[in-house]
Amino acid sequence: SRTILNREEGAFVTTHIGLINSASPWVRQAHLPSTLNVGARLLQVGFTVHIVDLNITTLKEAVLVLLRCDVIGFTVLGTMFLPNIQDDLRELRSYGYTGPVLIGGEGVARLERTVFQRFFPAGTYGDVRFVVEDEELGPALGLLLRRVPPREEVSLRPILEQRAPSHRRAYL
Repeated sequence: SRTILNREEGAFVTTHIGLINSASPWVRQAHLPSTLNVGARLLQVGFTVHIVDLNITTLKEAVLVLLRCDVIGFTVLGTMFLPNIQDDLRELRSYGYTGPVLIGGEGVARLERTVFQRFFPAGTYGDVRFVVEDEELGPALGLLLRRVPPREEVSLRPILEQRAPSHRRAYL
């Protein structure tokens, strides 16, 4: 586990991170999600990572796992996914998840923060953080002890081996 800093309560330990691959706005089709790379990197620094691919399962089916997470992150493949993520966030909050949510990925990497804030205004969806650069991932998670390794320094094998065989087949 890694110690992260909670500004209101001091230090606490986080072990579970949920990474959600957003559902396609057009058709549910599995594709190798970029959450796997982020997940592999976080595994390497000691977190327990739970990947939820909304192209394979539903938020309702994954809610029991997600409610155990200290932090949840959404990967965005394009700005057209943002309205779906707004809906997913409302649903996630309705199930009782109150922790921080990180939103990032290639689909929003060049989005200006002011535009992001229009989609996720302060207070509307709880604690939502915009993470664009790798360097922002550590501070967003409050990593104090170790750096998050760059994507080219990790193997996807450990995180893929955590996936159910049916999910691994869906990515082929």
